[in-house]
Amino acid sequence: MKNKSTKYWDKVARFYNKVFDNTGAYQQMYDFIKNPLNKNMSVLEIGTGTGMIARNIAKNTKKVEAIDFSEKMIHQAQEIEHAENINFAVGDIFNLSYDDASFDVVITANILHIIPNSEKALEEVYRVLKPNGLLIAPTFLWKESSLKGKILKRLMKMM
Repeated sequence: MKNKSTKYWDKVARFYNKVFDNTGAYQQMYDFIKNPLNKNMSVLEIGTGTGMIARNIAKNTKKVEAIDFSEKMIHQAQEIEHAENINFAVGDIFNLSYDDASFDVVITANILHIIPNSEKALEEVYRVLKPNGLLIAPTFLWKESSLKGKILKRLMKMM
């Protein structure tokens, strides 16, 4: 059964890229995330949405497992051309289907502040992260956003 949050993200999946993908803030985030990556790294991106980050970092990594709890977001991600080293799948941050110490890097961009019980989620993240692995968890600061960003924030709060 889908919860309220899943239903919301399923609804916005079809137009998510049109709203967010071309913002300067996202390009800065892609550059920030790419910086520590290399071709030997296995990456898990949790909360991939339509796969914007996964597509932007794939050439800098060995492989990217990109998961989201919204089936429609994953469907959108799979429909967009992407590198062969990306695997998109439905997944749950609270119950990751990967072995312990599976990933060199875990990315949780813009999700930790909107999920309930983020401490429990981080326990699961650290379980799949290799010893000395890297967690990348960028979060936008709305007060520094453009007018468009402020409007989007307001709409998301209303939903």
